[in-house]
Amino acid sequence: YIDSHPDDALGYINFAQLLITIKDWKKAEVFLQKALEIDDSSAMAYYCLGHLHYEQGNFQKAQHFYGQSIQFGLDDPDVYLMLGLSFMNQGHHLLAIPYLQRATETESPDPEALFQYGLALAKTNYLEEAKKALEKVLTINSAHADAYYNLGVIALYKKDLKLAHQHFTSALEIEPKHALAARGKENIIEQLHKS
Repeated sequence: YIDSHPDDALGYINFAQLLITIKDWKKAEVFLQKALEIDDSSAMAYYCLGHLHYEQGNFQKAQHFYGQSIQFGLDDPDVYLMLGLSFMNQGHHLLAIPYLQRATETESPDPEALFQYGLALAKTNYLEEAKKALEKVLTINSAHADAYYNLGVIALYKKDLKLAHQHFTSALEIEPKHALAARGKENIIEQLHKS
């Protein structure tokens, strides 16, 4: 396609996506830069550059390129999720919230986007909002062990040991090797024996 349509940025973008999948970062970046030489307002090229850097753990660069893709018109829940995750991976949980929230504002939200939104809310002490988001995750995917675990942590903050124990138990029923849920449950049992 590139040989027969050398002036179409889409061919370079699609080939770059394939290169990203096989982790050929350098070649992928060359093809994306070529796409931007052809069309410097290609939202998809910027999105793919964001993904390229995200996959390599360059979250600040990923954040920049995801932001560029939004500026050039990409309005998709996935780009908002990835931008939010880029902020989360840099420890900027508060900055992640509006993007993760935007990623969940669809008719049928992705449970992973909802989970990350709930996590960002919890990490910034918006515990009631986090609880609602995590409970919504469970209405979509009742086997989300990490949602149960984090609901357990919220219950612990509220000193509701019984509810925390229930949530940790649910997490362990779904994922028996969930180390954090197991540790949380053990701590509750120790506290109950002390009282």
